[in-house]
Amino acid sequence: MIEVTQREKDIEEVIKKYCSSRSLKAIGYDYSEYGRSYHFTNEHLIELYNQIDFTNYHTALSVLSSGDHVFNMIYNGMEQVDTFDSSRLTEYYALGIKKTAIEQLNYQEFLTLFSNSLLRNDNELALEKYVLSCTPKEYKFFWGSFLEAQRNLGEENPTIFTLCRDVGIIRGNNLYIQREKDYNKLKENLKHAEITYTNADIRDLPELFSSYDIIALSNIISVLDSYVEPGIIHNMIKSIYESNLNKYGQMIYDYKFKEDVIIDDEYFNAINYAPKLIRKLNGDEAAILRKR
Repeated sequence: MIEVTQREKDIEEVIKKYCSSRSLKAIGYDYSEYGRSYHFTNEHLIELYNQIDFTNYHTALSVLSSGDHVFNMIYNGMEQVDTFDSSRLTEYYALGIKKTAIEQLNYQEFLTLFSNSLLRNDNELALEKYVLSCTPKEYKFFWGSFLEAQRNLGEENPTIFTLCRDVGIIRGNNLYIQREKDYNKLKENLKHAEITYTNADIRDLPELFSSYDIIALSNIISVLDSYVEPGIIHNMIKSIYESNLNKYGQMIYDYKFKEDVIIDDEYFNAINYAPKLIRKLNGDEAAILRKR
């Protein structure tokens, strides 16, 4: 019996889920193992990271998602960022496509490639093809197989962005694409930074990872709140804080969008083992735990 590698399984599952028929192309908007990636963050990371002093921080643990938490951290000088995500597709998109695009394209080419439409023009398709040709070999087979499966469905100009939850560049949330010099700063910093990816559930972080100066959990806690017992969430937050956060570090443990407020959050109010603060972010809020 021939052993199927994880990479081979990934493309088999993606083709089964997204390329069996045109009617299946809209599924995958959940947080499953093969759920779609976010195109760009919808969090106000400029406001958030401008309120953090990165001077003495060097290591981070972050959810991968669109990759924007990682890229904004490396823009700010982080040297080692270990990432996790419940969806395996985030690695192929954020590290296979977006990271490669930053490394290979100039600022205007990057903005062109990550435009607002799935209907790609010739220039956008050419840039996409070039980035795909530059992707590391562990990602090249995946994307080549996916695009071929899309062609077999009758797609004349298939695009990698079909596997994104939303399509459209959000410049206002990201430090690294505000200006050309910001983009070039990230491009340079990426040369000296290391990024890893582990397919993992947030509840497994204490067992799988070491400790870090910064931990960014995005809005995972808010998502878990709808189907996980409160006691489990309380214990999980405390365990990550105690096991994975360095002394003097900061844990961005939850992000609330405008419709919610952290000040009424039962988990935040119950924390009595750590200094806490709330960051106001253009109508949104982020809850941070600090370690002294």
